[in-house]
Amino acid sequence: INGPEEEVFQALREAGFVGEFRKIREEPQGDAVWLTLEIKSAGGDIREKLFRLVVEKNWSLRELKLEKMSLEEVFARLTTS
Repeated sequence: INGPEEEVFQALREAGFVGEFRKIREEPQGDAVWLTLEIKSAGGDIREKLFRLVVEKNWSLRELKLEKMSLEEVFARLTTS
């Protein structure tokens, strides 16, 4: 997402469809920044809702990718945390 970092974070905090998110990387560009984020759903596939939020805020979006974890990955995360 390309937008002012704090505005992006605030919008994600207020979005009912976002469970949690974390910043992976940032690339400054003028008064905004390209943010690479991991966004976890509050339930279901949120890609369309996230796209609409980005458009509504007049930000840019480079990529949306849905990642599903296998049962083994879920178990590994639960037992190593």
